[in-house]
Amino acid sequence: MGVQGYPCSHASGYGGFQFYVGDIQGYTLRLAISEYSKADAGDYVFGLGIFRCLRSLSRFSRQEQGGNSFTPDLCGGDVGKDTFGPIHLGETTFGCQLDNGLSQLSGTKRDNHRCGFGGSLYVFENNSGHRKSIYGKRIANQELKKKNEKLKMKTENSTNIFFKLTNLDRRYIYLLIGIAVFIPLIFPLRLPLGVTPESEALFDKVESLKEGSVVMLTFDYYPSTLPETQPMSYAALKHLFKKNIKVITLTTVPLGALSVMEGVVDSVAGEYHKKYGVDYVNLGYKYGSDAVMLGMGKKISDIFPQDNYDNPLEDLPLMQKVKNYRNVDFIFIVSDNATVDYWVSLVNARFGTPMGAGVTAVMAPKCYSYLQTKQLVGLLGGMKGAAEYEKLSKNYGRAMVGMDPQSIIHLLIIFFIVIGNIGYFVTKKSK
Repeated sequence: MGVQGYPCSHASGYGGFQFYVGDIQGYTLRLAISEYSKADAGDYVFGLGIFRCLRSLSRFSRQEQGGNSFTPDLCGGDVGKDTFGPIHLGETTFGCQLDNGLSQLSGTKRDNHRCGFGGSLYVFENNSGHRKSIYGKRIANQELKKKNEKLKMKTENSTNIFFKLTNLDRRYIYLLIGIAVFIPLIFPLRLPLGVTPESEALFDKVESLKEGSVVMLTFDYYPSTLPETQPMSYAALKHLFKKNIKVITLTTVPLGALSVMEGVVDSVAGEYHKKYGVDYVNLGYKYGSDAVMLGMGKKISDIFPQDNYDNPLEDLPLMQKVKNYRNVDFIFIVSDNATVDYWVSLVNARFGTPMGAGVTAVMAPKCYSYLQTKQLVGLLGGMKGAAEYEKLSKNYGRAMVGMDPQSIIHLLIIFFIVIGNIGYFVTKKSK
């Protein structure tokens, strides 16, 4: 299709030419070629707008290239009499005379010159290979864009999940912890439980005692640590009574320990049908733990003239045979404080009475040194130690019941810690 050009006084301030091309494949096209101020006469100067429009159109047929010319008044002003064309769309070059016929088409030889002059001007190539290249690039760009959008959406979704978890209301965590405690207590799971050498050594020592031996069992703990220490007392006393071993109980703790001791001893003694004064004696509490420990090494009745129920020790058959530590075969200490140190340093070091201990989990690391020096024959640490002793003595008690929720809670806390750390790094990276 041929196109006629006219100089236009209203074109962009540099002087220029506008061309009107009729309806082509349903489009109405207006093209403008701007004249740059530094262009010499005869140069072929192109505005980028032409190529942006042409690149979006398919190539014209030969019939369209040779079609009619249109010469309307496009600028609203005077129109020159001379034409500057025709310009053939679809060719590799376009030409127009900037100075009334002085310029001539010079083909592709001028292409490099035009590109060099403009710095960013393009030579339009409307051939099948070029169109395929452009189309292929567009498809590749679209696929890459879709892939990036999917990846971005996936990353945002994962980040959003971790963001929600890291900002989870703590009340939901409390609820999960409550469920983890409540359900195993109602429906015991009896999870597998390993036994440590320290617990096994203490059990073996008690197991090796002969029937009728005398063991001193202490209740040196406060009510605040009952979940850990009281199951030890139950397990030890049941094991001793099961073997028909004589038991003397006492405490060096003034607050609450006396009533706890009475409850445990009366309960287990009734279960095994033991007689007070013959099979067991409760000495109760006496102030001054270190003086009490040392004094019993000389004579127990000097420190405890009466038992916990105001019975004279001389009237109790068991205490008539037991005068001091020499008549005691083993001391089983259950403690949540430093009294275990006194028993070791004052009684074992001076009188040589063998002893073992059951302590809270936070105290257990300190007591391992006494195991290395052989001042303790065995050690129970925390609720797990009590559960191990119950397992060894084949007595399913409070400690093994409590180990199920404790194990589940520990796993749940570890899960929260792992998820929290992963969420922290994922959300930090997204930011």
